[in-house]
Amino acid sequence: MEKEQNKLPNSVIFGTGEYSTGYVAGTNSKSDKTIGVVSLVHFDLRYRNKIGERIVLCGVNGTKFPGIREHLKNNIEDVYTGLKTNHESFPDDKSCNPKAYLEALDSM
Repeated sequence: MEKEQNKLPNSVIFGTGEYSTGYVAGTNSKSDKTIGVVSLVHFDLRYRNKIGERIVLCGVNGTKFPGIREHLKNNIEDVYTGLKTNHESFPDDKSCNPKAYLEALDSM
């Protein structure tokens, strides 16, 4: 199974807003995208062995990532059996970088 998993493509998600994560202004989105759409689908695809283990989220404001991680864990991982929300993030948790997407792509 591990060899097969290594052949699967990893993914990069560009943007960390409502549609990607459901995290807006420090809390759950008030729309129908409370837990996002894009990240949820990627976590499910990974669970179903359709994509590789690496899921990378990139945005501009890295200071949002601690809140995003907590939001995803509380609203996806703790609710849906088997879905893990672990991911890499660019930029890191302490910085702001409008070109973090380039670092994310370079890491792939």
